[in-house]
Amino acid sequence: MGLSYVTLGVGTVPREREMAHRVVRRFGPGPTLVLGFAISGTGWLLLSLAPLNMLGIVAYALMLLMFGRRGAVFIFINFLSLRQAVTPAPIAGPA
Repeated sequence: MGLSYVTLGVGTVPREREMAHRVVRRFGPGPTLVLGFAISGTGWLLLSLAPLNMLGIVAYALMLLMFGRRGAVFIFINFLSLRQAVTPAPIAGPA
């Protein structure tokens, strides 16, 4: 189980954030956010259809990579950026 969370943690590599930044510059934050939900949802759907054998284990690892490496990065970087952009300065605190 711990190894599966290590696989999920691969998504926190700074290179992924740089790649997400390039995607946002090209397509904008809204479409990138939707793309993140689509990638994550596809990964979870794949897992729900996985059989209980070795193929299911591979599907589980692929779902973690889709969620952690791409989907969550696209979702949360954009979500937090948009949330910070609309937060009034007195509430946001010092820069």
